[in-house]
Amino acid sequence: MKTNIAQSRYAKDIDAAIADGNNLLALQIAQTALEKEKENERLNALLISVLYEYRIPCAEQMTTFLQLFPDSLYPVRVYLADLLCSLGHFDDCASEARYYLRLIKEHYNQDFSTVSHPRTLEFTLKAFLLTCTVYITAGARDYADRAMQLAQPFATDTWFNHYKTEQASIRQDLKDEQLRVLNDKWEAFFRDGSHYAELYQLCAEQGYTELAIRLRLLHEAFLDNKDFLIDADEFFRVVLQDEHQKYVLA
Repeated sequence: MKTNIAQSRYAKDIDAAIADGNNLLALQIAQTALEKEKENERLNALLISVLYEYRIPCAEQMTTFLQLFPDSLYPVRVYLADLLCSLGHFDDCASEARYYLRLIKEHYNQDFSTVSHPRTLEFTLKAFLLTCTVYITAGARDYADRAMQLAQPFATDTWFNHYKTEQASIRQDLKDEQLRVLNDKWEAFFRDGSHYAELYQLCAEQGYTELAIRLRLLHEAFLDNKDFLIDADEFFRVVLQDEHQKYVLA
């Protein structure tokens, strides 16, 4: 009962603040809830969802939520990824979106087709596209195309069409010789680690720190194992630091 009362009070206060055009107050209410209702994952996810749907930037509140509930299946991490994408922070965007995909994949026993909640499915499908943004902007367009193909078997009609539109754009882009040459270098890297130094430098210059780390880890795997292959599961592996602060793909 206490949870429902708190949820109703905070939600009504945020709705009233937004109706009055007072976005700052709405943010303050959400922040208060995060501070006073630290164990109430559902309430805080709901309040941040309201801010997100009204396009009120709330990166601070999203980040605080994810610190409190790092493995939450509520799509706050996708909201943050979407915000980062809109700001041109494609590397960070992909990092957040990919982590959410990993959580969903593990929760549903590796089978995305069993995601039954409509909102969870909606933002899972959005996370696929958001993860692809860093690859598209870095020049690995065919890789992004394949990643979207992974989502198409269980995509809603709306998202299936989104993917098809993006894939058509990729095919159009690859008619440009420079983009095609860069894409081919990425494809060679994904086959056997070729062009690693050039692509690592490209990522570093674009500020794609995590993608550069990812490339290094994949390159090391190619060097360590002549039979190493990059399969579809690689798309869902996330860059983490182990207990020795060493980066790993897990």
